[in-house]
Amino acid sequence: HFSWECLKRLQEAIQNGRPWLVPSVLTSSMAPLEQLTLAESVAEEVFSVDPHQFKAHFQSKAAGQRTAGCSYIVAFPVSRPLAELRPPFLVLDGLQLPRNVGQILRTALHMGVTSVVASRSSWACLDGDAARGSMGWLYHMDFHVASSLGDALHEMRELGVRIYAADSYFPTSVQPHTPRGDRQWALVLGNEDVGISKEAKALSDAHVAVPQHGGESLNVAAAAAICLYELGRHMGK
Repeated sequence: HFSWECLKRLQEAIQNGRPWLVPSVLTSSMAPLEQLTLAESVAEEVFSVDPHQFKAHFQSKAAGQRTAGCSYIVAFPVSRPLAELRPPFLVLDGLQLPRNVGQILRTALHMGVTSVVASRSSWACLDGDAARGSMGWLYHMDFHVASSLGDALHEMRELGVRIYAADSYFPTSVQPHTPRGDRQWALVLGNEDVGISKEAKALSDAHVAVPQHGGESLNVAAAAAICLYELGRHMGK
C-alpha cells in the first residue's frame, strides 16, 4: 500500500484496536521527520532510499509525482466470522475496480456502515488502490470474505437482517430503512458492468434503485453513496 495519508489512517486504526500488522515501510531518505516518526510508530522496520531512486522505482504511479510518498506492506484485510460483524452490512457482489471499491468504503464508513461482506472477486480488490481511494478509511472497517455469497446472505437473513439489492433497472426508489432506529439491514452492490448476480437478487428482500430524471446509469460509487444515505437516514447509533 502507499501514501502518507493512508499510513496515518492505518496508525489510527491500529491505535483503536484493529489487528493490522505492518512489517515494513519504505520511504525517501529526505522524508520529513514527522513522516519518519509516523512510519516508525507503525512498522517493525523502516527503510529509506535516495529520493530520486524512490520516485523512479518505488513510488506508486497512482500516488502521483508531486511529492515523495511511501510504500508499505500491511497484512490486510483479515476475514472475520460474519456473526462477529455488526450490522448494517455493505455487500460487494463482484465489484472489480479497486478505486470504486475504495470510494464506496469511504462513503460507507462516513455513513456509519463499518461491516463489509465481499465476494471473492471483490475481496481481491481490497489492495493499495482501494486503500488510496478510501483515503485510508477502510483500515477502520471489519471484513468477511464470502466464499459463497449465497451462504452469507442466507446467514444474514437468519440473523434478522433485511437485504436491499441496488441496481439501476429496479423499479422501486430507495427509501429509508424501517423501523426508525433499526440497524438490521444490508445493501448489496453489484458488478460495474453486469450488476447484481442472480443469486444475490433472488436472496434479497427488496430491489431498489436511485431515481433518475435523465442520462444513463450512475457510477456504482455514486449510486452507493445515495443508497447508503437513504437507507441509513433514520438509523440508530
